[in-house]
Amino acid sequence: MAPLIAFLLPFSLLAVISAFIHRKFKALKFFTHGPSIIQNAFDKSRGQPFEVHAVDTRNVFISSPQHIKELQGASDSVLSLYASARKIIQPKYTMQDFNWLDFSKGGKQGWGFLRAVRVCLTDNLPNILPTLTTLVRAEISNVLFKHRIDNAGANQVSLHALVLRLVVVSNVAAIFGPDLAQNQVFVKAAQDYIEQTIFGGEIIRFTPSWLVPTVAAIIRRVFKAQLVVYETLLPIAEQRLPKREIAAEMGLEMPKYNDCIQWTIDSLPRGNSLTPRLLVHELMGIWFGSVHALATTITVAIHDLCLHPEYLDPIRAEIASHYSHFEHTAHGLPLLDSFVKESSRLTPAETLSTRREATGPFTFSDGTRLNQGDWAVTPLLAINKLPEYYPQPGQFNGFRFVSKEVLDSINCSHDSKNTAVLQSEAQQAKPSKLTDIDPTWLMFGIGKQSCPGRFYASAVMKVIISQIVANYDCKLVDPRATEEVMWVMRSAQVPKHGVKVVLTAMEE
Repeated sequence: MAPLIAFLLPFSLLAVISAFIHRKFKALKFFTHGPSIIQNAFDKSRGQPFEVHAVDTRNVFISSPQHIKELQGASDSVLSLYASARKIIQPKYTMQDFNWLDFSKGGKQGWGFLRAVRVCLTDNLPNILPTLTTLVRAEISNVLFKHRIDNAGANQVSLHALVLRLVVVSNVAAIFGPDLAQNQVFVKAAQDYIEQTIFGGEIIRFTPSWLVPTVAAIIRRVFKAQLVVYETLLPIAEQRLPKREIAAEMGLEMPKYNDCIQWTIDSLPRGNSLTPRLLVHELMGIWFGSVHALATTITVAIHDLCLHPEYLDPIRAEIASHYSHFEHTAHGLPLLDSFVKESSRLTPAETLSTRREATGPFTFSDGTRLNQGDWAVTPLLAINKLPEYYPQPGQFNGFRFVSKEVLDSINCSHDSKNTAVLQSEAQQAKPSKLTDIDPTWLMFGIGKQSCPGRFYASAVMKVIISQIVANYDCKLVDPRATEEVMWVMRSAQVPKHGVKVVLTAMEE
């Protein structure tokens, strides 16, 4: 028996090593082919849970309404959104030692941030949108002036670079105030900070734990944007926080600032011990989540409008007739809303959603088990293509989510393409909005941990797209290059800066 064991041992070790290398190779492949790996695994799963390994995470995908309901009902302390966010961003090393506050722990810290975004930012949209409209219109002119290619008003520019700039300027004004939107050093740092945080977090995740402090120190020396953002916001926080307590003691009204800095402060319970440093950390957390998905969604929507120009006339007519009402109420523009939703249904910024990290063992009702550190996630893009949820899911129908009454009221031309658009069979039985939360539409998450800023995000999308579509004729420089417009990092899809458009000012 001993000689047999000695003979078989090398082969057993070789099998174990081969299996280990194979798993690691598949995990590394997920970094560059995440969306296709998820889709292939979903197709094979026949609706059952399945797992996909990343280098540092075991992802357990669920897609049935029952599983999603169980995930939604699980305690935040068991399946934690904030634990997964910490792993992605590595805030200790990429965000000035930021300790992401987990609101599920029962404390009051962090409530100001949530209320500022979910309630105050949403309620103040009618006050913000006119300012954003003016900013976006001016910024488009500034960018295009630098990229003019002829004297007829034509400008060639990277679509994603333009949109990213418009999103950053808009978000700086809404989150940090219009004054900082004019500070070009801060605006550039705020834009760079997003990419530096993402790449810094990825570097940390790939680094062995014993080497992390050294690598983190290098990252801090190389990636300077976080320091610029932090040092710009800190004096503002140091100035505004004490004013609140002084005003309360003396019975005075606080100065009115129409931004998330002030709304966060105003939402704090009296006597809250939030320091200026922690306030800035919270603001940096808000900022990090406000740019990437928003810019990607807008870029893809404009790209799709270039590929489907038959939608332009109805959308332009809607903007011409109803933009003022939208701008002053933050409601309306259902055709544009539906087009953006359809565009992001087929090309979402993220191909998975509802990340939750198991802080301990967790078992779904069917026996699917999560170990501590595993993630429960949903295959967003795969769900978006299910025929039981979306009739003819592979067909692009920009007005798929609009009510029949709205479609019937459109005063469109008799152009055959427009007629076909309005008569498409790929129509939802029930109209819906981009901001809806539903097990069949998980773009903004699910339940009480769904995206608190989704109404703001939707409004900014409409502002930016409207200002481009209503004022410029937009054409792709190379309309044939439709297969290589995105690059992938894990499950995320990001538009390539090389995709260019020609924008020509329309005659008024």
